Parts: sequence; structure tokens; C-alpha cells
Amino acid sequence: MEAARPYCAQQTKCCCCQLPRYAKIGVCCVSVYLGLIPVVYLIGHFLIYPGSDWVSQLSTCEKFTFAGTTGQPIRAAHCLYGPAKNATPVVAFGGNGMNMYDSLESMDSIFPTMKLDESWDIYSISLPGGQYAPSHGWTTEGRAEQEAEALLDYVHNVTGKQVVVYGWSLGSSVAAALAAKSDAVQCVLLGNPFTSIRDVALSWTRNLAWPYLYVLDEWPTARRAKQFRAPAIVFSSTQDQVVPQEMHRKVYEAIPSQKKLLELPLEHMDISGFADAARDDIRKWCMAGGESLSASRQLTVAEVGVFHGHTTAVLAAVFHQVIAVDVEESYLRIASQHTNGSRNIVFVAGDSGVDRWHAFRSNHIDAVLIDADHRYESVRTDVENALRVKTVKYFAFHDYAAFPGVRRAIEEFEERGALVKCQAIGSGWDGSTWFYNDRDPSTQTNLSEGRLCRRGKLSSLAPSFVNKAFYIFTHPIDDLQRKMDCQFLATGRMICSALQGVWSFLDAGRRLQVKLDGPSQEDFPIFFNKDHTAFIMGPYLGETYFGLQEGLAFMALHQANRLFKDAKRQPL
Repeated sequence: MEAARPYCAQQTKCCCCQLPRYAKIGVCCVSVYLGLIPVVYLIGHFLIYPGSDWVSQLSTCEKFTFAGTTGQPIRAAHCLYGPAKNATPVVAFGGNGMNMYDSLESMDSIFPTMKLDESWDIYSISLPGGQYAPSHGWTTEGRAEQEAEALLDYVHNVTGKQVVVYGWSLGSSVAAALAAKSDAVQCVLLGNPFTSIRDVALSWTRNLAWPYLYVLDEWPTARRAKQFRAPAIVFSSTQDQVVPQEMHRKVYEAIPSQKKLLELPLEHMDISGFADAARDDIRKWCMAGGESLSASRQLTVAEVGVFHGHTTAVLAAVFHQVIAVDVEESYLRIASQHTNGSRNIVFVAGDSGVDRWHAFRSNHIDAVLIDADHRYESVRTDVENALRVKTVKYFAFHDYAAFPGVRRAIEEFEERGALVKCQAIGSGWDGSTWFYNDRDPSTQTNLSEGRLCRRGKLSSLAPSFVNKAFYIFTHPIDDLQRKMDCQFLATGRMICSALQGVWSFLDAGRRLQVKLDGPSQEDFPIFFNKDHTAFIMGPYLGETYFGLQEGLAFMALHQANRLFKDAKRQPL
């Protein structure tokens, strides 16, 4: 009987047996690497999130449950230190080995309570995950951030106050995530923060963890710190045995807002050791009624329609930066004089209804005051342009009572959900009667002078060319005699003075197809420029046409008209 031969010596064998030795080594290395991914993930996961099952009765505190952003119940607790009347609300997040009970028991020591008017209402939740009492499920960075945002919104809405966001160790990254996104933050307290959890992993393993970094949650504290607007205090323990101290400083250096770094020879979790050194700064920046910069002092506002700059001066005293835009350069010069050369104002000449806010989209704009052309079409265009600036969160409108076009535009955007939580401001805010033109008794009204709204969650806006009037010329343009006027409606209709039809996109951007009404149902293409302010149409009936947005057609005329500044009167 023939003796059995080795597997690789048999005629039928696996493909790997025929590979060169160096290729076999590569296959083995890849196999080992892939096989270790779930092992590294689980080890890393429970090193980052070890959990805490300690439960305190919190006899002086209150446990409660509130609804998260998706409606799921979240268990929380809060402790009141001092009188409830003027208490400053705080949301606190402890380290990776702390649940909400640990956080409330140990993190309160940082706050001053020596004076009668010093009181703090501290709220906390545990990280998600079954290893953190009283949570359940699996711990992820995304879920932890989502539940922390829900807690901040809950506390802000219940108390009606700006909230102190406070985190220690891993909790500092949770706090940084909130401070980077929310305008409800009074101040930020970060204890021994790291630049990112992946940087900590590299530090601990001397870069050996590099091939597997992507399987770990990131927790990018330093990157989030770059978006702070509220004042921040960073606590740095110089004898930190967990997070390298240079990471504390890197996070501090990344913060663009008002800030302070407190360095003391303490260990990683020695929270109470900072109490004396931090007391005065916390009082000044974090207490309700303290000296911290208000939320608006951290924001940038765009004022659309400047006139003589009286409102501009008020905005400059309230906001960090003002971008003042007006089509009339003469108004900007007058406004510059009325604002006494304030350094936080940038004056921009331009037509807000035509320029599509290119300059705005290259800046971080938090709020917009719309007070330019008060016709319905112009107000609607200004709102649409502002909504395309993704950073804009607040919308203010002037002359709400005086101009029906302003009211109609605002009400339409409210109905669509693009503007929410709108409230009356200025004269008549409480429904009382007033005169929007003191010289005319017929202008008595109980409508408010202005309106303030927040950005809603409208999923999409109509294309920027919709509901705009276009002048149509033959192409190439030999004269300025227009052949017809056209308008693209949101319903998909194209209405022109000489034809009508249905328009639809040929692709996701600039190409349309128009099918005309009538028995022939002739169709032709339209190609827009990148701003959708002009287009080439046709051929149609043997001709090619050029379309130009009405506002652009008048810009040259208005500009030339303004150059008659040395004349006693302008011709237009």
C-alpha cells in the first residue's frame, strides 16, 4: 500500500501551495492582520469604555428620565448646590471609568459655593452601554454625543438659561462636542483633555496601535475645540499619568475664544485640587450674571440693508463681528461715519438679491438681519440665499408690520418649516398698538416691528433660478432689445411672454429640458451658468437665445446711475 504523501506534494492541492515563499508570508501576514481586527476592537473598546456599576442613592439629588432626540428614554440625575432661584445650570460628564453617580459625587468640588448667591444645578448622564449604570446597550461615540446633546437641550429648555458644559478626561471630549455645536453654552470647563483618543492609543503603545487606529472611536477633542465660541477654562495636571500633558496644552491652543489654562502639580483625577485656583475664573465666566462674554458676543451677524448705519452700530456693540451689506455705496460711507470706525464691522457693497452671497458663504455667519428691499420677491430671495449659508442659525427681520411683502415671505418660510420658533420683537412685540410712521395716523397697528426666527430643518430649497424673472435676447447679442420675458415656476412650469411649457432637469446641476405646450410638443435644452443667473436656450425655431436674470440686467444701469454723484440729481 502506497504511503500517504504530504498535502502540498499531492497533484491536487490548494493554490497557496504553489505560491512563492515571499507571497505565502504576505498572505499569512494579511490573514493575521484581518483576524486580529475584531480582537483589537474588543480590547480597545473595553479599555476606552471600562464602565462603572457603582450606584449611589443620591439622597440630596433627584433622578429623572427625559426623552432623547429619537424619543428614547434617557436616565439622568441632577444635584442642586445652593438656592434654586439663581442657580447656574451645569451639564457634567466624567471620565471613562465614571457613570453619572460618580460624576455627581466628585465633579461638584470645582464650583465655588462660599457666597450666598453662588449656587449650581448640576446635571449628568452616564455614557451609553451596559457597563455604565444605569445605561444599557453598546457604547459608541456617536450615541454618547447624541445623548449628551439631548441632555444639553433639555437643561437649556427647562431652565431657560445658558448652560455650563463641564467634562473631565473622556468627558472633556463630550463637553467639547457640545461646545463646538451649541449656542446654549455659557462657558466650557475641560479637565485633562486629550487631543483625540487615537493619539492617546499611539502614546500608550509607542505607535504600535497605528495599523488598527481606524477601529477605535476617535473623540477628536482638539478639532472640536477650534469651533468654541464660549469662554473656556482648561485644567491641566502636570503629573497626569493617563493623558500626556502636552495634549492638554494642544487642546488649549486650539481654542479660538476667550480662554485660560490652569496648570497644577496634580494627578489625572485630582479634581478638587483645582478648586481654589479656578474659583475666581469660574465666578467671572460661568456663573449666571457673571462677566463672561454673552453668547451673542461670540457670533458673527450679516446685516443686509444698512441705510445710515444706526442699526449697524447697535449690532457692533452686541456681536463679535458685523458684515454690513448694501447696494448703495453712499449709504455705506454714511454708515461708516455713524459707527465711529468700529473695528468689528466690515462694509460690503453689493446687491444681496443678485450676488447670491458668495462672500457670505466663504465666512462663518451665525445670524442674518434682513432689512433691504422690502418687496416680497426680494425678501424671499434674501431668505433663500441666507438658508444656503449652512452656518446661519438665526434670522431677524425689520419692518414686519410696515410691509406686506415682508410678512408674506416670512409666513411662507414658516409654513415650509425653513423658519421655526419665530417670535415678535421691537415695537408691538406684546400685541400693543403703535404707529410705524409717527407722522401718519393710518399706520397704527398691533403687529410687531420685527420678527426673530431660527433655522428650521427644511431638507431642500427650490433651485435658485425658480420664481426669478429672466430677460431673453437673441444669441449672439447684437442689440439690447429683448425678445421675451421668462420665469421658471417651482411647479415645473416655464412661463414666457411668447411661449409656455414644462421644464425638468437633465442632470443634477445646470442643464434643463423644456417641452413646450401644444400639439407639436417641441422641446429644447437650456444650459445655466454656475450661479443660475444666466442661460443659453435653444435652438428653438432656428434661433439660440440668451437669458439674463432681471436683477443682473438692471445692475449696470443702477451702477452707472450712481456715478452721477456730482450732479444735483440722478437721471434714474
